[in-house]
Amino acid sequence: SSYSWSPDGSRIAFDRVPDTNISSFMNSDVYLVSVDTKEMTPLVDGAGPDAGPVWSPDGEWILFSEYDGDMNSVFYLNGELAKIPAGGGDITVLTEGWDENPGGPAWTAEGVFFVASDRTERHFFSLDPNSGQVERLDVALPIVGAWDMTPDGRTVAFTAQGAETLSEVFLVEDFHQSSSRSRPQKLTDMSAQVEEWT
Repeated sequence: SSYSWSPDGSRIAFDRVPDTNISSFMNSDVYLVSVDTKEMTPLVDGAGPDAGPVWSPDGEWILFSEYDGDMNSVFYLNGELAKIPAGGGDITVLTEGWDENPGGPAWTAEGVFFVASDRTERHFFSLDPNSGQVERLDVALPIVGAWDMTPDGRTVAFTAQGAETLSEVFLVEDFHQSSSRSRPQKLTDMSAQVEEWT
């Protein structure tokens, strides 16, 4: 379903399901494949879906999403972000004490970033991959949509909207600084089409 190249380009981490049945997403696991030998190695093979692998910048760890509990829990429990050594080993759940559903993480030298809903809003969050501490990172508009980040974690492009705007594309340089996030550069003005509306 998703894949991530290792920083040195020698391996790919990916998640796969055992068959084409639509409900098999609940049995997804994380594998590694060597680019040279094409050899596949299972890395995370647990109950419930394990998916969305992301490499650490040094290539030593792989971050992924996982669900604890029985198969049906995927429909009502929040997912967790966890990490595992790229060579295999013990899994460390990083967001166990955080009661939201993290999605689409990126791991940079500045830390782990993801987007998650928070009540009626959707915000950026940062995650310390060592301590598991989560911090909300506010930008100008309260509902963040699609986003992408440069590999160094310093520049972010994203879509966002508020209660009185359409979704717009924004850019933030020096994203790790709160003062920069409070003044994102707006690249589109789709809301101009409806500015006369009540």
